Amino acid sequence: MRADYDSEADVLAIDLRTFERIALLSPGAHIDLLVAAAELYELDGTALVATAQAALAAPDRIVELKVGAPLAA
Repeated sequence: MRADYDSEADVLAIDLRTFERIALLSPGAHIDLLVAAAELYELDGTALVATAQAALAAPDRIVELKVGAPLAA
C-alpha cells in the first residue's frame, strides 16, 4: 500500500494491490470514510487509516506501508 498526500490540492491518493486507487478529498476532515471504504471492499481498515495518517504527516512525499498477517495473541 502506498499513499501520496498533495497538500496544495488537499488530496490523498492511496494505491492498493487489489484496487488501482482510492482518492479522498480533504482527507484530514474525512479520514473516517476510509474505515467505511475498508469495510465495503473487505480491506484492512487499521492499515488503511495508518497509511493515510502517515501520508498526512509527510505531505508531498510518497509513503509506503507493508502490512503482514496479524500477530497471534
